[in-house]
Amino acid sequence: LMANIAANGLQKKILVVASALGDRPGEVTLMEAGRFNRGESWIAHPDKPPEEAAGVATHIVNQIRFDDIFAIAGKNILVKMDVEGSEFHALAGMERTLRDNLCYLQVELYSDRFEELKAFFARLGYRYLKTEYIDHYFTNFTDL
Repeated sequence: LMANIAANGLQKKILVVASALGDRPGEVTLMEAGRFNRGESWIAHPDKPPEEAAGVATHIVNQIRFDDIFAIAGKNILVKMDVEGSEFHALAGMERTLRDNLCYLQVELYSDRFEELKAFFARLGYRYLKTEYIDHYFTNFTDL
């Protein structure tokens, strides 16, 4: 990530926060996928418990709430969320940001909780736009 940011000259425009994103601050367990997996690491919690699988390493990492770190209001925001089973935790930690801004979100959700996701966004005044495979799109922009 840092190499891509530097290669594109974006060091002054992008802030990298080396933490997990969730609904409460503290330490959490990161389950690291096996060496042949290209990135499906996840935070262990009741929605996505740890798996006993060969090649899965664990790490204790810092978790933050987005709204505790950032105070953003009155902006247009694009969110691309792919957090391997932590969608509801991450979204709960950024509810203020979602309420106080115009947002367009793509949320990857590979589970049977789609109706719950739609209800979460509806409660915040968002419209469901479409689904492409496991990517679900929502917005509170009135002109989209």
